[in-house]
Amino acid sequence: MEFEELKERIKIHEGYRDTIYLDSLGKKTIGYGHLITATDKFVEGTEYSKEELEQTFLEDFNKAVDGAKRVTDYEKLHDKAKEVAIECVFVLGARGFSLFKLCIGHLNEGRYGKGAEELKDSLWCKKQAFNRVSALCEILESIK
Repeated sequence: MEFEELKERIKIHEGYRDTIYLDSLGKKTIGYGHLITATDKFVEGTEYSKEELEQTFLEDFNKAVDGAKRVTDYEKLHDKAKEVAIECVFVLGARGFSLFKLCIGHLNEGRYGKGAEELKDSLWCKKQAFNRVSALCEILESIK
């Protein structure tokens, strides 16, 4: 599974900037939602190439896939639920998403509608990312 549609959806949700900006939580970010860490070499005021930031995105995406595999019963999930878990980890990190214990439990048991309810009830949905979380919930609710 290459997840090309998922990658494009994440890029749309994240938006793109070739210079450092502050995200909705006031954290330094670049490219497609890459949270800048102490080990990054990005410099404020510098424009970076699309190629370099695409590579950063792919590294972040692969970390999100690995994180989703660690915090869910990944192999048991429906493909669309895997995508939702990956996007949640992309945004929240594996540690952050792992705190959504009820949601993850429902996903692991194939109760995708219940998992969507848990996401909708989260502060992440209510205070930060209503549209994005709603879109993820629609995906979960569409699984038959």
